Amino acid sequence: FEDWPDEHFGTGPPPWDSVEGENFDNDSEVLIRVVRQSVLDAEKKADEALLQKAARTAAQKQQKKKKQKESALQRSGKVHYSFPGPPRGVDANAELEVLVDADLLAYAVPRGEKFDKQKHARAEPAQLAGCRSLMIRATNGAVAEEGFVEQTRSLLEACTSLEELHWHDAAHISRILCGTDAEGENPKQSRLTRSLRVLSLPYCSRNFGPEELADLAIFSGLEALDLRSSLDMELGIGHPATMRDPYDSDEGGDCEPLPYSEALVAVAKANRKLKEVDLDGILDFDAFSYCLDQHAVCTVEAGGARVKLGRKTAW
Repeated sequence: FEDWPDEHFGTGPPPWDSVEGENFDNDSEVLIRVVRQSVLDAEKKADEALLQKAARTAAQKQQKKKKQKESALQRSGKVHYSFPGPPRGVDANAELEVLVDADLLAYAVPRGEKFDKQKHARAEPAQLAGCRSLMIRATNGAVAEEGFVEQTRSLLEACTSLEELHWHDAAHISRILCGTDAEGENPKQSRLTRSLRVLSLPYCSRNFGPEELADLAIFSGLEALDLRSSLDMELGIGHPATMRDPYDSDEGGDCEPLPYSEALVAVAKANRKLKEVDLDGILDFDAFSYCLDQHAVCTVEAGGARVKLGRKTAW
């Protein structure tokens, strides 16, 4: 096709476009166009206007969706934290929000504010004792401290009216919430395990294995469990169940359950009032196939709880 430009375009004026050659030379990725500068400028201007219009439309849709979510949260009266948080997300905040710093003291720091010891006061005992909903998070320096487990336990024990716990980027979950020892054994009943209605542990997959989920079966009054993006799909990579042929009925019939299956069912059975389990994020990267058996989800739903899988946002 080396002579096609002369034959096709002859001595005519631009525009000249290599796609017109129809010679299968990767035109879907590489094009050669010869046009007048004025034509190119007009095309750029039109493209820019199109992009601006699309951006405005997307922003309007996002704002509308955000207002709808705000209204729904106000009507429900539920505490809710979005990831990412405001201004992109929508939060309905807990009564008290605290940050545990490296000094292992709890400060009243609203989400979204940068911690400043000169500005933010310590959470008072009366505040802790009276709050029914608490959001807690910790600095990386605090989690690394030797006394973090004991201090966080004491903090939660001081919350004698607590019904909802929203713990962001949680760590040492079994030891703090379930009272297990340093070896992760012997969970203990407490006021918290008996009276907590809502437990939210979002985005803590690096600290939340099947054992931690199984330990949550010591709770007995949960009505809502939030585990958004907290199940670690890497624990299921290489599991026999992930490699069996779904079309072969004779293969893998007695295969052991996927990592979190038995633990989730145990938690649901221990909490007869459970109404909702939020697993949003489990569809990303097909993590569901590595974390949970469908049978486990069906068992939880058969017990009366709604299991929210969310929607897939990443391959």
